Amino acid sequence: MSNKLILYYLSGSMPSRACYLLMKTLNLDFEIKEVFIPKKQHFSEEFAKLNPLKKIPVLVDDDYVLYESRAILAYLINSRRPGDPLYPTDPKERGKVDQRLYYDASVFLPNMLSVIVPVVVHEKTEVSQTLKKPIEESLTVLDNYLNENEFIASNHLTIADFSIVPSVTTAKEFGFDLNKYPKLNAWHDKLEKLMPGFEENVHGSKVNAAFMRKRLGGSIFQF
Repeated sequence: MSNKLILYYLSGSMPSRACYLLMKTLNLDFEIKEVFIPKKQHFSEEFAKLNPLKKIPVLVDDDYVLYESRAILAYLINSRRPGDPLYPTDPKERGKVDQRLYYDASVFLPNMLSVIVPVVVHEKTEVSQTLKKPIEESLTVLDNYLNENEFIASNHLTIADFSIVPSVTTAKEFGFDLNKYPKLNAWHDKLEKLMPGFEENVHGSKVNAAFMRKRLGGSIFQF
């Protein structure tokens, strides 16, 4: 396949950055189309034709349109690098990767979005401090995963690392001290050196945190 991919993207979006990081790592030819959520560009008729759920990211590959970031990550490997260890073909290895992806999709990312969405999308001006504990619990779970392997799901990079790291970087920018999670902190530092485009992940996290602090008129959480 040689078609140029299009990624509908917002730098503050953690799932968007997961796809961006993998596409950079795979050295794919792709175009970014920014969708600015605070200006409600995701509600445009044009965008709704791509994703009726009106969420980002969205990947366009010629006449094929795919949304949901973890589906995009898997598709990119299956279509561009079939058999790549980034998404192992062994059922047990892939099962472990999928388990981490599902934990991210069903627990960690929702914990983060419960803080972000009310402020960014619904223009709330305060965050409940009770939302801090679930994020701390997720960071502990991720730290414990790293007792088993060098990376989140294996002893090598997988798409689970790409899916999860943008939320960890965002948590760090929100004020969570990664030094309390030493294995996770070391993993994050390692990925910063391993992943092309990681500076965009950091930048997007900083943009997200700065937008939140401005709207809240101060810190996101009290630590």
